[in-house]
Amino acid sequence: RSISLSHDLKRIASSNDREFKLWDGEKKDSLGDLGAENTGAKVVAISPDGAWLVSTTRDGVASLWDVEKKSEKSKLDKSPMAVASTDTSTGDETEKPVAPPPTDAPEPEAIQSLAYSPDGKWLAVAREDGRISIRTAADGKVHR
Repeated sequence: RSISLSHDLKRIASSNDREFKLWDGEKKDSLGDLGAENTGAKVVAISPDGAWLVSTTRDGVASLWDVEKKSEKSKLDKSPMAVASTDTSTGDETEKPVAPPPTDAPEPEAIQSLAYSPDGKWLAVAREDGRISIRTAADGKVHR
């Protein structure tokens, strides 16, 4: 179960085991369900301006939605090729492929949590295996 508000409170996204809905925050009216295929969205995050929405399903697949059109724009890549890592001996941050740590989780790449930056330009994505990526909010592509 999840809920997310746009900064101006004009748009609200909510999810539970049966529904994945958009709401008009001023009128308190439902703007509609995003479809049966999205039943049970685990986590939702709406952009500060209310124009975009990101959702994750129970299996850890994340989708980027156009709120006005109520349509899916794209799915986010669960397994980015590169992530930022810090060399502890020098403190230098570099981009390099990193193998995921060993885990008993069924899908270590599953996206478990996400959040928009306050300005709405960036999206932080956390995976089951503990890895975090920063993505451009407009297209979900990995930035670092």
